[in-house]
Amino acid sequence: MKKPTINHIIKEWISNRLDNGVDTIASHEVETTLVEYGKEYWGRLHSPSTWSRAWRQVRANNELDEIDVTSIEIVNTESAETTWRLKTGI
Repeated sequence: MKKPTINHIIKEWISNRLDNGVDTIASHEVETTLVEYGKEYWGRLHSPSTWSRAWRQVRANNELDEIDVTSIEIVNTESAETTWRLKTGI
């Protein structure tokens, strides 16, 4: 069986989050939760910065429409980190 790509794993992670009612992603979650998800569920071990680069690529290439994400908006928080809200067509 072919190993899934990092982009595929990111889409699965986001899809799982949306299925559980979580429509936001904070930058620290990409570098912690996503790293653990990739390792535990898919056996893919990459550095946090590799996952962050892939997340930027997925956002820039509008690759989330296949999991029904219609837009990604930055949430204005009082934190120094970036948080995004995923809007779906549902």
